[in-house]
Amino acid sequence: MKKDTGIRAIRLIAAWDLLLTLPFAIPLVNARLIEALSLAHGLISPRRPFPAFDGLHLFFVTLFGIMAVLWAIVRMQRPSRYLALSDTIGRAVVAIVMISFTALGGSAVPALFSLSEICLGIVQAVVLARMGRED
Repeated sequence: MKKDTGIRAIRLIAAWDLLLTLPFAIPLVNARLIEALSLAHGLISPRRPFPAFDGLHLFFVTLFGIMAVLWAIVRMQRPSRYLALSDTIGRAVVAIVMISFTALGGSAVPALFSLSEICLGIVQAVVLARMGRED
């Protein structure tokens, strides 16, 4: 794979992450998103309670969103093999945490998010393997 093609793929994955995480970074928008996730939880995990979110919870959701958005922007602006490899490893860890949370009795909603982490992690790993070690 040409390096330019790999860099484009890395940027596209970062752009997807930006779209997915931006709502978490915006106060009031993230509160509505949590409400939507609560509804989704009710459909897929009806026997498990969904916690009430207060100001402190939303504060941490906002911080998560800001950090995730910044990470996506950095990868879009300065894509590199190193950052993509770091992101791929991070995706694996995050997916494990999400799946473990669900398996230990938490909401199944994070398991849905883990699908994106796993699939894009695999895509990014393939891209990295085909790019070679030029970076």
